[in-house]
Amino acid sequence: MDLAQKSLLNIIQGLRGWSRDWKRIPKEMYLGHLQFSQVALNEGIIPPGNLYDLLAMLQKPCQEWGIPAFEASFDLDASILKKYGGLSYEAEEFLEEHVSVEESEARVMLEILSHCREKVKEANNYQELYSKIREFISSPEHAVLPSGEVYDFAHSLQDKKLSDLFFSLYEPSPLPYEEYYYCPYCGWTLTTQRGKNRCTNRSCHLNGEFRNPVKMPNASRDVLWRLTPGIQRYVLVPGIAELKLYKRLETKKYDVQLYPEIDRYDIRVKLENSIVDIDVKEYYSIRSLADHINANWQKYHENSYIVIPGHVLREKPYFIERVANYLSPEAYRHINIIPESKVLSVLERGVDGQ
Repeated sequence: MDLAQKSLLNIIQGLRGWSRDWKRIPKEMYLGHLQFSQVALNEGIIPPGNLYDLLAMLQKPCQEWGIPAFEASFDLDASILKKYGGLSYEAEEFLEEHVSVEESEARVMLEILSHCREKVKEANNYQELYSKIREFISSPEHAVLPSGEVYDFAHSLQDKKLSDLFFSLYEPSPLPYEEYYYCPYCGWTLTTQRGKNRCTNRSCHLNGEFRNPVKMPNASRDVLWRLTPGIQRYVLVPGIAELKLYKRLETKKYDVQLYPEIDRYDIRVKLENSIVDIDVKEYYSIRSLADHINANWQKYHENSYIVIPGHVLREKPYFIERVANYLSPEAYRHINIIPESKVLSVLERGVDGQ
């Protein structure tokens, strides 16, 4: 993490802490301001002289700060603070991407992936087991479950290590149950901020109706478990978009496979004379997706596509073009990025229009 990223991380953490207690300015704010100033001075730019000047700057889009080092770390069109107070979605996402707790929770999924890839050499059913797990935890109806249902699914895997890892994807749901609501999009527990019910992910608010959320029932009187925050953020929510496209193609009678080669891609479509591989990428950070593609472009082939969900493009219509601007020359030549709306037309005319 470079100095610009450290500065933003400290500032965002400081702003979050400051919003809870306006009488005390967190030490992260002071440290973040000092680091911000150092980044600006390193580029020959006069920094904001005090915290209040900094707050005014943070309400402007990053590209208006005039400091190139930050433009490489944060979305150009995004601000840190909303105009009337509160962290922007981009700021919250930046913080979540750099907080190790949630990332460590998501690493359990990587252990499941590694175990299945190792075991598939001995038994072919591990492709099916991996897809079964991913589909289960990508379904909103499984975001919060009675503990008995979590146990039943884990034991159905018939592999002790997989069962133990699967249990690690869930945690006890917060009490008391009657005070919590379900997210109408991902099915996870909502939190209340400033009197409003809120989910942790931007996609939920773009796709869900939050005016009349449903309270968490517990008719079974069983203990409720929910997916851990890291799995909710990194697997459940993006998985909803993956399953949506998979089921759409299945309805259109395409021969489709979910998470082929144990998650080498999200969806594989078998056409008459070719195979098309699809990765659904639900990113809102242009730089984050570009960095991911630049690091992984070699896995893609001429018949593979990165698909951007429609709700991302409704929020950021320029998203695909901006991502392309940050791709390395090698990635740019090899990668096909298309909107979700064009998947069917690509499949209907064959690979890459040929």
